[in-house]
Amino acid sequence: MGVAPGGASAISASSPTAMRARGFAGIVSSESAAVMAVMRQNAKFSIATGYGYDDADAPDDPLLEEFKAMRRKLFTWKDWNVIPPIEYLAPFLRTIRSVETSGPITGVALGAVLKVLKHGLIDVANAHAADAMHAVADAVTLCRFEATDADHDDVVLSKILHVLLECVTCPAGRLLSDDDVCNVVQACYRIGHQSGKESALMRNLSRHILREIVHAVFKGLPEMDGLRASDASEDGAGTTPGRAHHIEGKPPPSPSKQPAAAAALAEGQPPAPAPPTEQGPGAATDAAPRSPTHAGGHAADTERERADLGGHDAELDGGPAGEPFGLMCVLEIFRFSVSFVSLERDADENAEGACAFGLQLVLASLESSGDHFARHAPLLELVQDDLCRAVLSVAPAGHPSTLAAVAAVILQLYLVMHSHLKLQLEAFLRMVLLPLGEGAGGVPMESQRIALECLVDLCRQPNFVPDVYLNFDCDMERANVFEELTTILSRNAFPPQGGVLNPTHLLALEGLLAVVGGIAERSVTAPPVRECASTPSSDLAGGPNATYADIWSEMGSGKARPVADAGLKRATALRRARHLKRRLLTCAEHFNRSMKKGLAYTQEIKLLPDPLEPTAVARFLRYTPGLDKEVVGEYLGDHKDFNVSVLKQYADIFNFKGVTLDKALRSFLDGFKLPGEAQKISRILEVFAARYYGANPDAVADADSAYVLSYSIIMLNTDQHNPQVKRKMTLEQFVRNNRGTNGGEDWPRETLESIFDGIVEDEIKLTDESAPTLTPSRWVDMMRACGDGKGRMLQIPEADEAVLYDADLFAIVWSPTVAATSIVFDHAVDESVLKEALDGFLGIARVAGHHKLCDVMDHLVSTLCKFAAPPYLRGDGGGGGGGGGSSSSSSSSATSKRASVRFGEDDKARTAAVTAFTVANRYGDSLRGGWRHLLDLVVRLQKLGLLSEKVRTGLGVDERDGGTMRAFDGGKASTSKPDAKLAKKSSASSSFFRFLSLDADYYGGAAAEAPLTEAEKAAEERAIRCVDACRVDEVFADNSKFLEPEALLHLVRALTSAGGPSRGNATESNPGTPSGAAASPAGGGAGAGLVVAGPEDEDVALFCLDVLVGVTLRNKDRAKALLPHVYGYLRIVVQSAKAPSPLVERAIFELVRVCRRLLPVSDDLNLSDELLDSLRLMFALEPAVADAFIERIARELCVLVSVAADKVRTQKGWDTICKLLMASARHPDAAAHGFSALSRIMGAAVASEDGAAEGASAATPAAATAEGAIVESRVRPWNVKSFVEAAAAFVDATQGGDARSIAAISLLSSACASMCAWCQGDDAVETALAFASLTSPQGASPPPPEQAVTSLRAHALLGPWNDVVGELRRVGESESRAGVRDDALLTLQRVLLAAEGLHAPPTHWMMLIDGALLPMAAALGERCRAAGAGRTPAAAEARVAAERTARIGVGVVAKTFLQYLGGMLSAATPTQFATTWHAILDAMEKLLKHAKSEELQEAVPEAVKNMLLVMSASGALAPGAPEGLWENTWKRAAAIDAGLTPSIVGAKG
Repeated sequence: MGVAPGGASAISASSPTAMRARGFAGIVSSESAAVMAVMRQNAKFSIATGYGYDDADAPDDPLLEEFKAMRRKLFTWKDWNVIPPIEYLAPFLRTIRSVETSGPITGVALGAVLKVLKHGLIDVANAHAADAMHAVADAVTLCRFEATDADHDDVVLSKILHVLLECVTCPAGRLLSDDDVCNVVQACYRIGHQSGKESALMRNLSRHILREIVHAVFKGLPEMDGLRASDASEDGAGTTPGRAHHIEGKPPPSPSKQPAAAAALAEGQPPAPAPPTEQGPGAATDAAPRSPTHAGGHAADTERERADLGGHDAELDGGPAGEPFGLMCVLEIFRFSVSFVSLERDADENAEGACAFGLQLVLASLESSGDHFARHAPLLELVQDDLCRAVLSVAPAGHPSTLAAVAAVILQLYLVMHSHLKLQLEAFLRMVLLPLGEGAGGVPMESQRIALECLVDLCRQPNFVPDVYLNFDCDMERANVFEELTTILSRNAFPPQGGVLNPTHLLALEGLLAVVGGIAERSVTAPPVRECASTPSSDLAGGPNATYADIWSEMGSGKARPVADAGLKRATALRRARHLKRRLLTCAEHFNRSMKKGLAYTQEIKLLPDPLEPTAVARFLRYTPGLDKEVVGEYLGDHKDFNVSVLKQYADIFNFKGVTLDKALRSFLDGFKLPGEAQKISRILEVFAARYYGANPDAVADADSAYVLSYSIIMLNTDQHNPQVKRKMTLEQFVRNNRGTNGGEDWPRETLESIFDGIVEDEIKLTDESAPTLTPSRWVDMMRACGDGKGRMLQIPEADEAVLYDADLFAIVWSPTVAATSIVFDHAVDESVLKEALDGFLGIARVAGHHKLCDVMDHLVSTLCKFAAPPYLRGDGGGGGGGGGSSSSSSSSATSKRASVRFGEDDKARTAAVTAFTVANRYGDSLRGGWRHLLDLVVRLQKLGLLSEKVRTGLGVDERDGGTMRAFDGGKASTSKPDAKLAKKSSASSSFFRFLSLDADYYGGAAAEAPLTEAEKAAEERAIRCVDACRVDEVFADNSKFLEPEALLHLVRALTSAGGPSRGNATESNPGTPSGAAASPAGGGAGAGLVVAGPEDEDVALFCLDVLVGVTLRNKDRAKALLPHVYGYLRIVVQSAKAPSPLVERAIFELVRVCRRLLPVSDDLNLSDELLDSLRLMFALEPAVADAFIERIARELCVLVSVAADKVRTQKGWDTICKLLMASARHPDAAAHGFSALSRIMGAAVASEDGAAEGASAATPAAATAEGAIVESRVRPWNVKSFVEAAAAFVDATQGGDARSIAAISLLSSACASMCAWCQGDDAVETALAFASLTSPQGASPPPPEQAVTSLRAHALLGPWNDVVGELRRVGESESRAGVRDDALLTLQRVLLAAEGLHAPPTHWMMLIDGALLPMAAALGERCRAAGAGRTPAAAEARVAAERTARIGVGVVAKTFLQYLGGMLSAATPTQFATTWHAILDAMEKLLKHAKSEELQEAVPEAVKNMLLVMSASGALAPGAPEGLWENTWKRAAAIDAGLTPSIVGAKG
């Protein structure tokens, strides 16, 4: 490339152009000289020594020669605007790209290019400027140099970054193509993140440069047009070959993995600049090194490369420069930025940093030209979809730095383009900012603060609050976001009681003030709030003059609702919609209780037509918030004609056109829960399939095919996400299951694969609107809604319109009102002011109660309780009234008065107490956390002895559920050696409240203090009358039956967390998992309050326990929801008890009391199981505690099974009872009661043993059983094992003597009799099917009756029956008591001979004889041998007893053998039978050897003789029998007794 002829002569030497040319030439000349100087210092670029040559003809290196040639031309160029910049840039760029140049050389060359760019040598007006910029960008992004050391290499890399930044930001940078900019961004990223070993400085510099580049690129967005045709082409036409519009953004790998650049090369991508490797000075920085010394040297390749340097056009140009970068480049950079916004669970610091970096890039782009994004549809789609989804996914788990960037992005998105992000803004608030701002679920304090700061910044925007309220709270299909926002801010604005303000509270308060400030600014010219709120009721749905208006057509249109543009008309429409939302919530409550009554109520308020129309009902079910989705599913699945019509109309609401079947099904099932009945499911899926086929006739063969695949998807979803399914279905199985189901053809495999992957990754489940989470299907629905126009926000209202909503907004902002009223009340001294403040409290309570504003009510009650419990009442000492104002008890002399007297003198405290309980009585349904403050106040009043007899009677135990406690408390005290006070607390009194008042001296009421004066007595009387006026008994007793479930649940939680010394600081723990709390009882939380530290604390716990049980028993119909919390409380009490005490005693027997009261009236199988499972708490008792109470526990269990045995219907329930009874077996006092209970439930005669039966009967006269009567046996296949274990425990126990052990053995016999009865007779099939239903997997079809009976027999034979046989054998062998031992063997004989009903296979009896009876006979013989060794009278008696037992054992073996001889002969092989028979004879022979008594010596031969006669009569024993049976038998028989010869069977010897 040269200068045009005459170009130089046309310019004067003194002209500005010439002077500028000389300046440019000087810059380039000095920079080239610097590069050449550094090159000559390198041995590769010099010959011999110095700069001379030994050979005069030897040339310089080609790079040096090119610099020389370029320098010769520099000062000949007069007009640099016509000189192609590549002419003077080529040597520098070739140096930069050379793999043989060292780091210092490359760094100087890069500095030269940077100076060229900074001084503007490449003029935009130059015709060749675009090619030059392309060449610079191409060369620098492909820079190569030899590594030296890390520090020097970082210098070179930093220069690369600055050159690339200058390429983009300089005026000529606008000439770069899309490819060039993308490559620049790619190179900058890889320099700082390629190997994962970069220094922090280099990584941060890389990120800084990238941010600057993004900022520079996006600044040009306002001037950009849409996508060019070449950009939009799918094949990438118009892009440089091999360098498509794509930027790789990958997290840095771990140091042990392959470098990222090598991975990129392996993927066929072009190389990019990378940090130097650690291979030493001879290695190039490219991932695939190309230095001459690499891999033994490639000299030839290097020479060829040097030869190619002679011409720069082909290599440096890299092809023609493309068009200047435009929207395609912006899209790719934005997509590159968003690609970093992702976090895996438990991400490390690097991943957190990369995510925060991506968010910073996004923020830079939005700050540069975010308000122009909406002009470009592709960019807007990227924001709506990719960016918002990524932000939502990383925010909940992000580090504070990441969360701060997320918050900044959310704020910026609202500022620049919120009108296009309605649904996304809702998701940001409800899924990110509000949950984090609430601080629940272990959210770090810093994360909470960041979220609150973002919310406050949003609230400061003039139109944010009206925007949110209009677009969400007044939208029928959206959540009440502003209410949620206000609730979170209000909750965080106040510190906990006794706490101090921290920045979080101040932030929340600042947000509330911003909201109120906005309302205040608009109210300057607005009418009063009351006037704004006065919209005629006829304008609102459901008013007295309302008529039915079709509100459902708009909701079912699938498009955004049309509303007026602005002004009063729009405000009226939106407030009407807001009112409709509330009314629909009420309709939903009625519908959830009763479908028929709910629809009738909705008709009554004119929201449904009369008569009902299927279309309106269908849309009511689809769009009404608050409906129970299970109830909706039951309604849609009903077979009635009208319901089927509603179902069809419900399906028609959905637009399935172009939607895959699995996504359509997912959307369809999001509105209701499939019913459990198969016919209903089939009916619903048939309608869905018909609707889907109608919308997509080309997607499926017919409606039946859609139905089959839909059902298959439901089954796949259950299989993949049901934890009980251990072996999950595979893709191949799913494909195989659906072969030929598409109209007789196979479904496309890719279709089935897509469905399978979608179900595996995203379960089809109901959406919880109260706690929304981001799921793939939810996001798809959101994007579809955006496409339908529902993603645009309403126009920002002007101030004149915004004031029309201020009434509703102000109603939500209640905290300042409560705070102001509190201050007034605290400082009031005038009676009229005090009354006004109290009226204010009651007014706030009325509003809060009517609108169910629970936070307002809780805060109100908390404030009132604070005023009602001044420091002297809290035991803090010191004077002062309710909050520090002038109080009647604030004088110094008042500090010596009793607290009860001071309370009677404190008008403010008394009026606050009455007001607090008045609010609780009237609006208890709206109380949540306020219950704890009320309880704390009641405890303090009780400590002062201010609860009158009337109040205590109303709260007393005896009256709370209509029962009497005499039988319950009538037992003797079981705490050993109690002190006087403990004995008083353990007395038979039915209430614990009386003795609580004895502890008033805790607050200074010492016995030696002076008597009260008349004035003090009058004050104390006023205090008592005040407490009576509070009607405490109504709050915690009668009214609890009418509380709503949530309020009742919080009352119970308050009771469980308020019972101990730490109650003031206890937190709301989860009572459903009490074991976790009990693991560290000394810690904080609710559990800590129950670890008794002193008598006063135990009094509190007793009080809370008494009230807790009373509330539970008064709410029997809702006990299932309360029991987990009650159990949590009792578990902590029981597990923390190290010694007997009144508290643990009360806890144990209140637990039994709850079971005894609720179990008989419970028809819920799960509730019955929970009640019985709660008794397992007694297993956690310390031995000393258990021993103290076991007798009473057994007595109460005896009563429990007598009144509620028919309600115990599961194995787990019986197992609990049996294990508790087993624990009583070895206790001298408890064993009789325990055995009486066991006998009763096993159907044995209820004997009067040591008064056990009489005691049980006396306890419950109505349930008494006549002595000696036979009650119904509760032994069933699913519980027999537990009964056997319990009976065995009483067999082994010595309590009760031999008689009880023998009676326990009879229980084992009766259990076997029950087993035989199940397996035969008329009830066998019913019992077998019932057993199968309990043991089969859930949802499995019942087996055939014959199979069920067979399975039951096998279960009984191999399970509990074998256990009984083994237990009887064990007792017969090893029991030291002869009578028990003999009875066990006799019972064993009866059990074995009565087992015909089990239909055991004959081989079973052979195995039984071989494995059990013969070893038993051997053990009995050994006992005889051991007993015969002694010579004392006791030994002689033991020998007689042992031989008597052995004689019984001989009979057991012989009779069992004869009983089942026929079956064994028919089923066993001759060899098997002969083996067993010979073993019997051998065992008899061995036993006979130890016989000393005549009875045993006669019994053995007699038993053998009987067996021989029967065998002979059956034909089994005859001459010629197989296996030498005849000969071996008589040989062994003769060894037993010489008289046992063949002649006894009529044969000749």
